[in-house]
Amino acid sequence: MKNIQIENIIIWAKNPNLKPRILTFSMGKVNIIHGLSQTGKSAIIPIIDYCLGSTQNKIPVGHIREYSAFFGIVLNISGIKVLLARENLDESSKKIIVLEDMQKIPENLDITKEQSIDEFKINFNKIMGVPFCEPKYSMGMRNARLSFRDLVTFNFQPQYIVANPNCLLYKMDVSKYKNLIIPVFNLIIGAETLENIENRNKLDELKKQLEELQKNNANYQKNKDRQLERATSIISKAIKYGLLDAKYTKNIKDVRDYKKILQIISQKTIRDLAPSLAQADSISDLLNDLNNEITPLNNKLISLQTQKEYIERLIQLLKERNQSQEIRKDRLEIVQFIRAFCEENSEEISCISDIDEFCSNLDNITKNLNQALKPETALYVKKLMDIDREIYNISSRIEQLKNKILETSKIEREKDIVETIYGDIIIKSKLLLDLANSKDEKLLADINKVQAEINAIQVNDVRRQYKECMDNIIKYGQKYLPDIKEFHYISQFVKDDMTIKVKKEESDEMDFYLWETGSGSNWVAFHIGVLLGFHFHFLERELPMLNFIIYDQPSQVYFPQKLLTKDNNMNSGNDVEQVKKIFKTFEDATRDAKGSLQIIVSDHAGESIWGNIPDKYKHIVANWSDGEALIPKSWYDAK
Repeated sequence: MKNIQIENIIIWAKNPNLKPRILTFSMGKVNIIHGLSQTGKSAIIPIIDYCLGSTQNKIPVGHIREYSAFFGIVLNISGIKVLLARENLDESSKKIIVLEDMQKIPENLDITKEQSIDEFKINFNKIMGVPFCEPKYSMGMRNARLSFRDLVTFNFQPQYIVANPNCLLYKMDVSKYKNLIIPVFNLIIGAETLENIENRNKLDELKKQLEELQKNNANYQKNKDRQLERATSIISKAIKYGLLDAKYTKNIKDVRDYKKILQIISQKTIRDLAPSLAQADSISDLLNDLNNEITPLNNKLISLQTQKEYIERLIQLLKERNQSQEIRKDRLEIVQFIRAFCEENSEEISCISDIDEFCSNLDNITKNLNQALKPETALYVKKLMDIDREIYNISSRIEQLKNKILETSKIEREKDIVETIYGDIIIKSKLLLDLANSKDEKLLADINKVQAEINAIQVNDVRRQYKECMDNIIKYGQKYLPDIKEFHYISQFVKDDMTIKVKKEESDEMDFYLWETGSGSNWVAFHIGVLLGFHFHFLERELPMLNFIIYDQPSQVYFPQKLLTKDNNMNSGNDVEQVKKIFKTFEDATRDAKGSLQIIVSDHAGESIWGNIPDKYKHIVANWSDGEALIPKSWYDAK
């Protein structure tokens, strides 16, 4: 794994006639910038962060931004020098100049060498060996991507962080960054692989999908149960019409009881509703047969009535003819009178003979008329009687059929009512029961599919590896914990809060969050110790990391707002001894790291505090105690 430390910080002036400001650092040592306030010490971290691709330019406004054109750093990457420089813009520059294998710091920058920040980040991740990628199952967030930009949280301890009881690591006071670092924390400390994180994220996503599907299925079941609870009216009707014993309603407790009752009702038939309708299915056929029989009878009755009317008219005509003959017959009686008169006065025998012949002819005519009319009339009378008898019989049959139709129609209407009740009770019971037993096949298929995908994913339990890593980090942190505090032991690292809990003594059962302790000495001590613990763990496991830590004003809890004088005379006594312990810890760490870890400290404290650190382990980068500062005075005069 490559070792990456800082060799230089460079500031190019806006005045092209001025030479760049260059600060030089030593590899594997405690690099110290000390001096008065407002000299630019606290700008060191923002400059380095900006040159490492920060999306924001947080370099303090004022003289530094006013006189500077470009900011740059030279990184020593396992012996190869790489220059990173960005233009000083009010809005963060989207470009960066990268000079690889640099031999000499250029006095002027060639902006044609610029590349995009995104391109630089990808390339620099490759250089560091950081598994920078966006897994397929990242749920729309950068929650499984690791970038070297995430790692700078372990490199910087600005003034507002180094003794902050509520925040242990850089940027972890901002929830946005904390939420990005937590998902990849196990990957950073070497407790987990990227593949396992991707599988875990995929599993989390699938579990969310499964939870949503199961929730939908549960709602589907609840809706069915609510429908079942509405079966009360059906059950009441079933009891009313004798389909169900009222005893079944006494012990209804839940939907299972409703289903049992509906099962009983649904097995009933229409005959259970109306047993007298044993042949209910043939009612329609019977009505059809009756109608088919009555129709020709009606037609025949109409025909007979027509014939009857015709015969009655004939008989009437015959009667009229008979009456006419009777009149004629009455009129012939004069002949009989004449004949009798002639017989009484027979003086003229020849006349009597004629009259007798005439009368005889009239008798024959009358006799013939009577013989012709009477039989014919009798025939039609008989015919009429036969027709009347047939009309009576047919009318009687039609009446019988009509009565039968009325009775059958009444049964049909009763059948309709029964069938309506059948639909309201039995059919609805069946439908409601089918609903209760139904399943959303698509939903169940989706649930089974997602469950199968979940079962197919292998996610390693990293709890053991995580514990091993954290035990190692805490072990190193405990080793490099400055002896300046009331609480002496790191109890645990709380990943969800990205902070620690501490104890006064190792045997204590009670532990406390750092913010629960009430001393600035505790706060700065644990910031120093824990961060060194992380870096020694990274070095031991050969994990990707920028191998430097920058502490800004670690002595502030002892010398708040204290300005250095020319002779570096600070408060003496216990406070000075405590600060010396801090610097002694830095010395011990760089000695143990054997050149693999660089510590940069910017502080008010002067050599009277840390001067006893052997030169082998320290390097004085700058002394800004006598009017010097990050921006040289010569730049102001040349403006």
